[in-house]
Amino acid sequence: MRNKNWCASLPVQRLVIRAVNKNLGALVLVVASEALFAGILYHGAIAAPAPSDAEYSAAIEAARAGKVAEALPVIESRYRANPADLSVAYDYVLVLGWANRPADAVALYESLPPADRPAYLEAAVARDYRDAHLYDKALALYSAGRARFPDDLTYAYGEILTLTDAGRAAEAVTEASTLLADHPQDAELLSAALYASAATDHYADTLALAERMLAVAPQDRDAQRQRVFALRGLGQFMLALQLAQQSAMAFSDGELRSLIGDYLAALVRQGEAPAANETERLAKVDQAIAELDRQIAAWMAQGAGATPEALTARFNRIVALEDGSRSQDVIAEYQALRSQGVMVPLYALKVVADAYSRLRQPENARQLYEQVVAADPKDFNSRIGLFYAELESEDFDAAFATIDALAAEQMPFLETNGQSLTTPNPDWLRAELVAAMARYYAGDTREAERRVFNLVVLAPRDAALRQALGTILSGRNRPHAADRQFAAGQIIIPEDVNLAAARADIAISRGDRAVGATQASDLLRRDPLVNSVVQLNRRVEILQRPELIVRWNGNLQSTRVPVAGDSFEIDTQIFSAPIDDAYRVYAAYGFSTAKLPEGSIVNNHVAFGLEYTGLDLGANIEISNDSSPRSHAGGHAAIAWAPDDDWRLSGAMQFFSADTPLRALKNHITANSWATRLAFTPSELQTYSVAGELVTFSDGNDRFILDINTAQRVLTWPHLTVDAVPDLYASKNSRRDAPYFNPREDLSASLTVTANQILYRRYNFVYSHSLSVTGGEYLESGFRGGFAGSLYYEQRLRFNDDWDGTLGIRLRRQPYDGHSEDSFAILGGIDWRF
Repeated sequence: MRNKNWCASLPVQRLVIRAVNKNLGALVLVVASEALFAGILYHGAIAAPAPSDAEYSAAIEAARAGKVAEALPVIESRYRANPADLSVAYDYVLVLGWANRPADAVALYESLPPADRPAYLEAAVARDYRDAHLYDKALALYSAGRARFPDDLTYAYGEILTLTDAGRAAEAVTEASTLLADHPQDAELLSAALYASAATDHYADTLALAERMLAVAPQDRDAQRQRVFALRGLGQFMLALQLAQQSAMAFSDGELRSLIGDYLAALVRQGEAPAANETERLAKVDQAIAELDRQIAAWMAQGAGATPEALTARFNRIVALEDGSRSQDVIAEYQALRSQGVMVPLYALKVVADAYSRLRQPENARQLYEQVVAADPKDFNSRIGLFYAELESEDFDAAFATIDALAAEQMPFLETNGQSLTTPNPDWLRAELVAAMARYYAGDTREAERRVFNLVVLAPRDAALRQALGTILSGRNRPHAADRQFAAGQIIIPEDVNLAAARADIAISRGDRAVGATQASDLLRRDPLVNSVVQLNRRVEILQRPELIVRWNGNLQSTRVPVAGDSFEIDTQIFSAPIDDAYRVYAAYGFSTAKLPEGSIVNNHVAFGLEYTGLDLGANIEISNDSSPRSHAGGHAAIAWAPDDDWRLSGAMQFFSADTPLRALKNHITANSWATRLAFTPSELQTYSVAGELVTFSDGNDRFILDINTAQRVLTWPHLTVDAVPDLYASKNSRRDAPYFNPREDLSASLTVTANQILYRRYNFVYSHSLSVTGGEYLESGFRGGFAGSLYYEQRLRFNDDWDGTLGIRLRRQPYDGHSEDSFAILGGIDWRF
């Protein structure tokens, strides 16, 4: 609110001239002889007391000089002594107003008898009504004054100010604009118009009025202030701060600190805005942090008075640190604030929760998101964040409940004037998408695909939906279909980094590691902090390492078993780092030994090879040497081709085949083999394959093998899956009397049920176990059939994506030539990229 004496600040000479024009006579002429406020008081003074009353005159002079507290008792005493003297009463009303007692002033005014009251009194009481928030009465007096004195703008000024204070700033602006058309250079009118405009959110209009006012009165304090505040409202924080600092006397220390805080907050927002490249954006973030650090230090040095602004700057610094992906610093600042007993506001608390999520501390993130959501249940993004924190804490029930409730609260379609449109509500789409992806994360890929596909039908031009569907299809072992969805998304948003990263990742999955690595390198230069780019480059980096693969199998069984007695074998392969992202050379060593009726055997297998990986194609070729039955050279070649997502065809041939039984080697018999496999995989939930192999032994025996199987997912829970694998195996040998197990014909039909359970998971670290139970019938030509079955238990440990190890035990019963034999085996393996 403006100073209550604003109306009285007009030069009295202007009042006199206007009064003369209205024939007020000698009364107002006396007023005109005095300076500011003096005419009004002097007129009242000589109207009431006799010239000999020196005490009353001195009181009037004291009031005129601003010593209201000193003068008021004398004037009040004179009024109490003679309340019928209207001139004294008028003086008393005026001085009560000057003493900031507007309620008393208007009460006295309203108690006076009806009379033709002087104009100066009506104007002063109108101001008192305004100060007492009795706006209707003030407006009535101003309106009456304008009717009596249409050429005197004094009442118009008061009316504009009062309308503004009454919350009717729009009316005040309209009235001021009308008057300014005829009085464009009237400083008081400009000042009143500026006061009214400043009460609106029309910052551009307010700025224009402030500039006009400063052109007339360059040192006007109110115009200087409103220009700065209008610039702040228009978002020009730096210019606002510069102008405020140039007119620092017009602003309090708190206001200047507030303007500095606005400028700092604007710097932080600049670091969040899109930029030409990530380097440019990060430079803006660093600038914001540097300015915040400097200003925080300055404010903390100023003491308690600047503490609120220093804390606000520290909260904004948390936001800037997270924008710069300095999550550790975010947490450190948050913990420092908490140790000082500072309550962090919700907007900064959300950023801290995001930082905990980025640092893979979902439990801490979850606690903070829960605080934010409890304080603001409608905070959409925080509820999304809470969902991810619950999910990453492996609390799938809570995660499903959170996201499903959020999706259910959103209106599916936008509404205009109460009419539902066909345009999907973006918030509903996002919530439904996240709810669908929740099923994907929990392993229910079929339901996830169904949900996202339905969303794509509703919003085919939504790139995020295309990317989500592509991600699900990739997880369902359908990389070709996934790539088509990612490509469709890129048509919608060609420069989208996440889509580009997804396509590069798919290229790698399909075997085109050269293209994937090149795209990953480009994206890393472009946007190094985007999570999808970070993950893509992590995968590329791991694939560019050398690799060690080790498998072992120790088997305990009777020497009566035709295939072998106790046995042990270990196979090791070590691969070089990729050459041109497509080739790897490798060396292999295998050791195998077994107890046989003919005596023990040991075989050492050494091989060197070259592996090729290309788009939808893989192949390798190697040369080898085995030590048993004598030093013997061999070779191996294999190729696999996946023309689309459903079909995969592979073939291999081997000279001195690895499928040669150790008992054959013991009897100086070797073998070569040719094998092929055709697999049909409509999804990761089901696979059908048929394989055939021809093994030709050096003793003239030819073995034909046919294997048909399918794998079907029968149960999917977040931490448990169950698969059923029916298998049909048959073989036929051309020779019956071989010294190794060699049934003329055999047939095995079995069903394996495998349950896999995740015992502990922390992002890429997974500890799980599985149990496989196999049962079936084994038929051998010339012998009665018998039950064949096994029980296999395995534990698996996975560290990130570069180390995977298994250890398992197997109990097995298998008929041989009509006799069932039991065996016990310990199996294990390690895959390590180093």
